[in-house]
Amino acid sequence: MNHAVKPRVVRHCALAVVLSWGCVSVAIGAPPKRAAKWYKPGPYPVGCRTFIFTDDSRVDVSTSRKRQLVTEVWYPAADGARNGPKATFRSFFLDKFDEAVAALKRYTEKIALDEIEKNFAGAVRAVRDAQKRKGKFPLILFSHGNGGIREQSLFLTEHLASHGYIVVACDHTGNASVAPLPEGVVLINAKGSIAAVEDRPRDMSFLIDEMTRQNGDEKSFLYQGIDLDKIGCAGHSFGGITTTIATRDKRIKAIIPLAGVAPAALTFETPVMLMVADQDKTIGKDKSELFLKIYKAWRAPKWLLEFKDAGHFTFSEMHRISPDHGDGVGKGKRFDGTEVVYWDSVDAQQYINAYAVAFFDCILKGESDACGLINGPSLSPRIRVERSEALSK
Repeated sequence: MNHAVKPRVVRHCALAVVLSWGCVSVAIGAPPKRAAKWYKPGPYPVGCRTFIFTDDSRVDVSTSRKRQLVTEVWYPAADGARNGPKATFRSFFLDKFDEAVAALKRYTEKIALDEIEKNFAGAVRAVRDAQKRKGKFPLILFSHGNGGIREQSLFLTEHLASHGYIVVACDHTGNASVAPLPEGVVLINAKGSIAAVEDRPRDMSFLIDEMTRQNGDEKSFLYQGIDLDKIGCAGHSFGGITTTIATRDKRIKAIIPLAGVAPAALTFETPVMLMVADQDKTIGKDKSELFLKIYKAWRAPKWLLEFKDAGHFTFSEMHRISPDHGDGVGKGKRFDGTEVVYWDSVDAQQYINAYAVAFFDCILKGESDACGLINGPSLSPRIRVERSEALSK
């Protein structure tokens, strides 16, 4: 029996920028009580720290220097962080925010940057440089989309950290919208984007290497704090492609591609939960159908979640940056030409979070109740669920 709560549709006049297109019909609902453990924030406060790691084995085509990755680490923090000052949107750009503004303009023509700062102020939970909580935690890597930034899906990275995961995301230099390196900001560029198909998966493996080094370094705040036998990876759009290719690194034990997979990645056997939107205009109808065919061809233990009346940017914080962006944010048109008010991002992201945490809890931690959730009925009538037969028994 499906106990999913059927969303109420109400007339809602926007009071926040997230709904600034005016008075529209918005689906309001919550995942069923049986999912509360996973969709609610976890028991731990969250900390975040920014690093710049250098891969001495590679020369970056965008800078002609050793490849540098501006990297964010979110982690379970000590209890003292519960009432600490939260990180700001500006702080993710280090001391390069003014230089980064130009790169953000393409998203901010209709909303001022100080307004974006306010929107993120209501969403960010992490306390910058907070003390890490004692204990050893699994590692999750996150890869942003083409032209994205490492903090583009804070709703997910922070949520995972609150549930006891160390989450690491880098700006893929040359393919990130903006990477605030010490020598100056590097914007997305043609050379970097062409090289990204190979660079991005290598970035993921390098970050595992670096986390392994940090785990063994007595001077690191992560010293002996990472369970290196439990590593997962997630990514959005081009980050989803990155995630599937990254399975060639056998240290990665579970993956969640969001709205993106590598067409050539058909032979991996890493457990995978693919999340897609049924109205993804960025991917397009043909490629969306191709993704479903790829899913069916995978030999790996697999789950598919298809979100109804969602778009490409449902899996990101775009609603805080460009609230009438379309393609999952605000209003638009379905592939059949009919008008649609996309599934409210904040609402939909509860389900993304619930399934993501439960999936990693099941695969990496072996928690039976989490396995029961992802193998059970859909949490919402707006999410179509498929899974491999071997894991549904």
